[in-house]
Amino acid sequence: MLCYNPYLGFQQTLGWLMNTDKKPSYYKGFAAFSSLGIEIVISVLIGAGVGYLFDKWLGTKPWLMVIGFVFGAVAGFRDAYRLIVKSDWEDKNDK
Repeated sequence: MLCYNPYLGFQQTLGWLMNTDKKPSYYKGFAAFSSLGIEIVISVLIGAGVGYLFDKWLGTKPWLMVIGFVFGAVAGFRDAYRLIVKSDWEDKNDK
């Protein structure tokens, strides 16, 4: 069954949260939420690392690293927000 979510577009409502026997799959939800911290940290490290490399190349220390850190943090928290909205939206539609 396909439904429309304004944040996520068209998606399958009974997919990764439900098994074939219609019992909730808590393990998949747990796995998705357990990766949030890792996603945020990796996003920040990649942003800061790219900024550091550009700083080293252009000689503008530490400004591009700070900007990369901020962009990485925003990207990490944006992904976390999208996952939370997705799970909340699917929880409301499963009831």
